[in-house]
Amino acid sequence: MERRNLLVLAILLIGFSVRGWSQANVNESSETAFLYVNNLIGSDSNPGSQAYPLRSLSAAAGRALANSRNGVGTRVIIAPGTYRESVSLSGSSASAPITMEAASPGTVIVSGAQLYTGWQPSASNPQIFVHSWPNRFGYCSSYSGTTMIEAPIVRRREIIVVNGTPLTQVLAPSQMAPGTFFVDESSGQAYLLPSNGTDMSTATVEVAILPVLFTVGGKGNVVLRGMTFQYANSCRGTAAVYVVGASNVLIDGVRFQWNNAQGLNISNRTSYFTVQNSTANFNGDTGFQAVTVDRGLWQSDEASYNNWRGA
Repeated sequence: MERRNLLVLAILLIGFSVRGWSQANVNESSETAFLYVNNLIGSDSNPGSQAYPLRSLSAAAGRALANSRNGVGTRVIIAPGTYRESVSLSGSSASAPITMEAASPGTVIVSGAQLYTGWQPSASNPQIFVHSWPNRFGYCSSYSGTTMIEAPIVRRREIIVVNGTPLTQVLAPSQMAPGTFFVDESSGQAYLLPSNGTDMSTATVEVAILPVLFTVGGKGNVVLRGMTFQYANSCRGTAAVYVVGASNVLIDGVRFQWNNAQGLNISNRTSYFTVQNSTANFNGDTGFQAVTVDRGLWQSDEASYNNWRGA
């Protein structure tokens, strides 16, 4: 009986060890440098202290990477706000850890959209509002080497959001209804018909222009925590946030929402990663994507209401 119990114990220990080896294990306690970011009062020429914070996430990422190359782990603490930028923790094989986290979970938004003001009623229909459109996104490339047939709307990547609610894109003025928009690239104009009851004189209108919001590339020992990534206008099959060729990456309590294509893409032999307590909802393609990865753990995550672009 005693030998049998020992055998069972050994099997359980092996099972727990394999589980422990198949996930991120970032030593955040070794982070001795602290950087603060506040896009309302900060400046990228500041030292990044709590009293004199940086303004952008990109500046903080650059300083954290420099610290990492010198063997110093860094924790980046981000004040509430909307950060309209694309951030990269890439191009460094340094092993000192980097954590980028919201000071308060759920209050930091990394957005691919810019504010568009000055919408004017259309001369032909005052219920429709018009704005100049300098973007020339065009159609995303077709999948090659397949017989797949894609509706034209699937290959578009425009997103317009009014008061926090994304509108539905249509491909002809005749298809417009309340809560839709149409982009005419040939004339450089965008048209939107807001939902009933919307006061466009006070409405906040956001237009997605950035395809990638965050990249962890070739870097080990990284933590992303408590942030939201939204409104990336990636083409279908590509993502708002990439973790590529990385190792020992923890994504904890992060939201990926209302991006045109994928929310999170982990690929290119990334290993020892954990995605936990995170959601990838309302993305136009898929919520989470993982390809050619090794030793990953997914727990307490949700991916719902995705593929609206395909639908």
